[in-house]
Amino acid sequence: MLIYFLPAIILLGILTSYEDIKFGKIKNKGIVASLVYALVVYFFLIIFYMSVGSLRGEYLAELVTNFLFSISVGFGMWYFGLWTAGDGKLFIAFSTLVPLSVYSNGYQAWIPSIT
Repeated sequence: MLIYFLPAIILLGILTSYEDIKFGKIKNKGIVASLVYALVVYFFLIIFYMSVGSLRGEYLAELVTNFLFSISVGFGMWYFGLWTAGDGKLFIAFSTLVPLSVYSNGYQAWIPSIT
């Protein structure tokens, strides 16, 4: 499943690194585009796995929980002054782009992006 997300991960990493080094800011365009890309890919993957009958309800629950957890951590780190807002949004975007199957080492059920 990583093959569907790897181009967006690499592109977002290069784009945000360049913007952060050059301008000292991480712009919302790349973050929003990567979130939309991730949601579209997950939508089509869910439709595909539903059609072949191999979609697990636990996977969807963990996917949603991981997304909500990354929002909470990203916002919390910004709110308490540990990160800038751009870093929090970037954490949310990368947590959404990385499929749960990547977290096989050190997998924490329901919140794998903590790894």
